[in-house]
Amino acid sequence: MKTETRIVTNQIAGLIQMNAAQYDCEIIETGLAGGNNVRISVKGTTENLDALFAYVESAETEPLNPEEYNPEKIDNENRFINLKKVER
Repeated sequence: MKTETRIVTNQIAGLIQMNAAQYDCEIIETGLAGGNNVRISVKGTTENLDALFAYVESAETEPLNPEEYNPEKIDNENRFINLKKVER
């Protein structure tokens, strides 16, 4: 098992949190890194970490518009607002 620490945007950190278990990875630590950035440490096999980070880095996302805020879109189990995919 390997632990990888990266500084990513808060959107990417949210995607990592939502998808880590699907890639058999575990989030060890998160922390604010200033601005829109988050320091996140994830533990898993090299292959699973590479697949997880490749997935989240290729996803094009943006946060929900505040006017579109809907409390029913909150994932109470994970305590963050779901992100939507941007169609381009």
